[in-house]
Amino acid sequence: MPAALWAALLLPFALGARRRGKRLRQAVSLLLMLAAGIGATAGLTGCGTTSGLFSQQQQSYTITVTATAGTLIHSTQLILTVQ
Repeated sequence: MPAALWAALLLPFALGARRRGKRLRQAVSLLLMLAAGIGATAGLTGCGTTSGLFSQQQQSYTITVTATAGTLIHSTQLILTVQ
């Protein structure tokens, strides 16, 4: 009988704790999304410019593509420009 009495007395606190827990989970989720957004914005700062945090000069690379089929061989060169 005492266990049932304790359960009845503590039930309102348990319901309040569930509500607070739900609000806490929502707040933590919102803060994580906000932090991710700020991190993404900071990471993209300087994209497309030459004066940002991650700025790099444009570079060009020559790539040779070779295709073979039996004794037939075709080869061409491509230029890849990375900005």
